[in-house]
Amino acid sequence: MRLSWNEIRLRAAAFAAKWADASYEKGETQPFYEEFFRIFGVERRSVARYEEQVRRLDRSSGTKRGYMDLFWPGVLLVEQKSAGRSLEAAAEQADAYFDALPERDRPRYRLLSDFRTFDLYDRDERERVSFPLPDLPAQVERFGFILGVERRTFRDQDPVNIEAAELMGRLHDRLRDTGYTGAPLEHYLVRLLFCLFADDTGVFEPRDLLLDLLESRTREDGSWGTGCRCSSRCSIPRPKTGTRRSTKTWRASRTSTATSSGGRCPSPLSTAPCAARSSTPAGSTGRRSPRRSSARSSSPSWTRSNAASRAPTTPPSRTS
Repeated sequence: MRLSWNEIRLRAAAFAAKWADASYEKGETQPFYEEFFRIFGVERRSVARYEEQVRRLDRSSGTKRGYMDLFWPGVLLVEQKSAGRSLEAAAEQADAYFDALPERDRPRYRLLSDFRTFDLYDRDERERVSFPLPDLPAQVERFGFILGVERRTFRDQDPVNIEAAELMGRLHDRLRDTGYTGAPLEHYLVRLLFCLFADDTGVFEPRDLLLDLLESRTREDGSWGTGCRCSSRCSIPRPKTGTRRSTKTWRASRTSTATSSGGRCPSPLSTAPCAARSSTPAGSTGRRSPRRSSARSSSPSWTRSNAASRAPTTPPSRTS
């Protein structure tokens, strides 16, 4: 069971008091971190290793062996110094180790310490914080990654996201002003938002498929284009694999027409399929060929007539 943050803060305060006088790198580093991990209820040996060897580049000799004071693959690299030593030199050393590691093992966090100060750097967030040992209880949540807990960060939204939200709001208002309201309008905007996301992230292939549809395949009068295709795509769901309704039948049902629209696309909020998309010849009802149905309807009579013709006849009765 994971410890509560209150319990962790109490443990951090006790740790800070106990190690206030520590200063010697070689003799005290390993006991220091054994107890540091226990603040979080985690045994160090279950996640991290001491003195992990790594070959790093050296300007003079080309390559040089180094030893990381503590290494948790993919998560944490610690470089420890004796009290009073420069942490900037420790940072350069730790970064050289980081560059020498294979990509899969490169840790997100770098921790530097001289027993009196902690210097934690988050490479993903590019955030660096430094604080003295007595402040550890107040800063302990920054080490939530030891528990598998990510810190929540709140930032101002990207201006592009704000602009996109405003455009979606304007589209909502335009559609509402033309008479579309309620659930159909909301469902359509959610579908459109997904399409924009999928088009931008490569879910749709090829990428920018929707953008191409908007820019080069949409008529100015709206009779054919994005609204039409969105309507036809969303109106009839694709059947699950293995069901009786085959993909061929599904495609045929999507391309069947509602001729009352006069060849124009229905509203993007409509559930009717697009007439302009249909490949049904003019004058046709859009139904499937009646050959199979006529054959099926005639087969019983055919069976009866053939059975009658093949049935043995009753011999005429003899007359005396």
